Order: sequence, then C-alpha cells, then structure tokens
Amino acid sequence: MRVRIILPYLDSYLMEELQNDPYKHRIRCIGCGHIPQDGPDLHDTAIRELKEELNLDITKQQLKYVGYSFDGYFNTNEYFFLLKDHNLKPGTYTSTHKHTDPIIKLVQANFYDP
Repeated sequence: MRVRIILPYLDSYLMEELQNDPYKHRIRCIGCGHIPQDGPDLHDTAIRELKEELNLDITKQQLKYVGYSFDGYFNTNEYFFLLKDHNLKPGTYTSTHKHTDPIIKLVQANFYDP
C-alpha cells in the first residue's frame, strides 16, 4: 500500500517529475511510503512522506482523505490525500530519505490534459 498527496497549485496541481530511468519524465502525485499492514495510519505515512521528500511539516488536520485506487502495475492500493494549504511551488527539493531520488522535482501539471 502507498499514499499519494494531491497538491493544488493555481489552476492546476504540483506533481513530481521523476528524474531517473526507466521512469524519467513520468509525472505523478508526490508520495509513496509502503505502509505496513499493522503500522502507522495513512495520515502518519502521508505526513512522513512530505517531510522526507519535501521537508514540509504538516498536521493530520491539514490532510483530507479523498479515496484510493488499485495500481495494477505494482499490484497495490494507492491512498490519496488532498493538501490545500501549502507554500510549495514548482522547483527542486532535496529529499532526506535514503531510498528515494535525492532531488525531487515538482512541476505544474494537470491530471488530464488533452
């Protein structure tokens, strides 16, 4: 199981642009965090992911759970949260987590842009 955080920004969203092959330039919602079945709740995982990847401190009250979807490629559920109140902007951020890309790039994007 994983968490993803939806980050509204102006009239679209901030999304992570992956930097390494084989997924280079793929865009997705920030987050991940493999949640142990008996471990922390989903909110705690989302908070930890934002701290590790963007050095952003938030509280549970700032997150709104919006639902989940099944990721057939990785055979797992992804749980989505909305974080409206943030000061993030497009740019690069230094991750503090040793198992992720050292640089996180946020870009302005839409979920569907025909």
